[in-house]
Amino acid sequence: MNLDTFRGACKPCVGGVFCARKNSLRLTPRLPQREIIAGLYLSDPEPAMLQQRSSRRRFSAKHSATSAFRELAAGLAEAGRAFYARGWVLGTSGNFSAIVAREPLRLAITSSGVDKGALTATQFLEIDENLNILRGSGAPSAEALLHLALVRARGAGAVLHTHSVWSTILSESFAGHGGLAISGYEMLKGLAGVATHKHREWLPILENSQDMPELARQLEAILQRYPGSHGFLLRGHGLYTWGENLSEARRHVEILEFLLEVVGRTCGSARGHAAAV
Repeated sequence: MNLDTFRGACKPCVGGVFCARKNSLRLTPRLPQREIIAGLYLSDPEPAMLQQRSSRRRFSAKHSATSAFRELAAGLAEAGRAFYARGWVLGTSGNFSAIVAREPLRLAITSSGVDKGALTATQFLEIDENLNILRGSGAPSAEALLHLALVRARGAGAVLHTHSVWSTILSESFAGHGGLAISGYEMLKGLAGVATHKHREWLPILENSQDMPELARQLEAILQRYPGSHGFLLRGHGLYTWGENLSEARRHVEILEFLLEVVGRTCGSARGHAAAV
């Protein structure tokens, strides 16, 4: 019997299958979706195929998450170096984050104590909502709790924190007012949802603290009280802002830092003029 004849004979039939070893027909019940190869039964391939597909999906999801983290880390590192060049995050000041995934929550965030002028993608961590480190080495800043509060309250896709001279000075100067109002400047239109220079942007000022859980609770209350704010100041510390994505958050940093400098220089000129008179 040639191989073709053998293959044809070994297909399941109504009454039985051809047994190549005995060269005879033996009765056997029909076994749906089974095949005889070299005279042996093979089990249904469906479960194995489903398992392979499931494994491929898990691999694909893990690969996608890794790619997303690396891309965000690279973008955040580039933003950090640019902010350093502008004098907004000198030394190890400032911290940056972006959402890798929302369900479950995964955040790419700067490792604590790194020089922002030489910031690289390898200096970012991936953490979950409980600050557990899932990827990277080092430790997240204690201020990661503030980042998580902003992600929850504002649905932020990225959170950026700077330590510029002007944000530090103005957070002290206007602390007694509870915040800083900015209006009348064309640059306000660079903030998400703002269409006119007549917009009044209110930047709340929170007292700085090393008790981050308590500070995070205060921040949540402030965010509820001022739902239209695009940022806030920590007294004697710096600016926090955010955006739907990294690009928007970065634009908000540039807009707000510009406006803070304008207000600071304007206030300084007014005081100088008053002193001269």
